[in-house]
Amino acid sequence: MIRMLALTTLNNSSALKKAVDELCATYGPICEIRKIYFKDYEPPDVSLEAISAEISRSDIVLVDVRSDCRLGRNLPHLLKHSTKIIVVLVGATPETFSLTRMGKFRGDM
Repeated sequence: MIRMLALTTLNNSSALKKAVDELCATYGPICEIRKIYFKDYEPPDVSLEAISAEISRSDIVLVDVRSDCRLGRNLPHLLKHSTKIIVVLVGATPETFSLTRMGKFRGDM
């Protein structure tokens, strides 16, 4: 099973969830998606360990950061040594976009 993690600012991923549901309905349980909202990790007393664990369990990490937020600022540190597929979708700083990894493509090139 392919595990996708969507780190997002907005609840704008209903189309992605629908696509995953349709894939699974057609081909069986081949993938799943989990969404984490940046706002849930904005308080400084909320540990980012859960994010690290989710990244470790995921095959693909989708990043949709549209504003300055705590988790967005910490993503370079959390993903720096990851070998996962990382797709930075929109709104990224150059430092965050440089984390993109898709096959041979690297955002830091």
